[in-house]
Amino acid sequence: KYLHLLLKWNKIYNLTAITDPQEIRIKHFEDSLACLPFLPKPCRLLDIGTGAGFPGIPLKIENPNLEVVLLDSQRRKIAFCEAVIRELKLKEITAIQGRAEKKETREKLGPFDAVVSRATFSIGDFLTASAIFSSTLKLSITEPPKIARKSPVSILSTASSSFSLTPAPQAF
Repeated sequence: KYLHLLLKWNKIYNLTAITDPQEIRIKHFEDSLACLPFLPKPCRLLDIGTGAGFPGIPLKIENPNLEVVLLDSQRRKIAFCEAVIRELKLKEITAIQGRAEKKETREKLGPFDAVVSRATFSIGDFLTASAIFSSTLKLSITEPPKIARKSPVSILSTASSSFSLTPAPQAF
């Protein structure tokens, strides 16, 4: 149903450049799950620059125990995420319009156990933007920019700011 909604809304709102359903399954849905094994349990998760809900919504669908906040600066993307949340009857997931770097956004959202983003920032900018949400943050990035995309890659960073590249698990 999420795929159907994405294709329908994409005709009007240009949510993704990828329009082939099989490519969407691989490049959006499957890639979004690459960080799932690295998330702490329990987990309050922030998805910065969520766009059409990637990776936050697929992570929530795969692990209903996650508490997820989807954050994006564009109202049309948040409206789409809200429609998906409603249609799929997802609980403990909210879509918020705002910017991670704004003080009022940080104060409104509070701390998180993990922060994810897909190709929204450089790694340095991502670490800076996400580190402010918790001093004990476990960070995960899927599909980071400027890394050759031969296979899905996860970058994992602990609070000590060390990170390593690991092949993403093959979920499907």
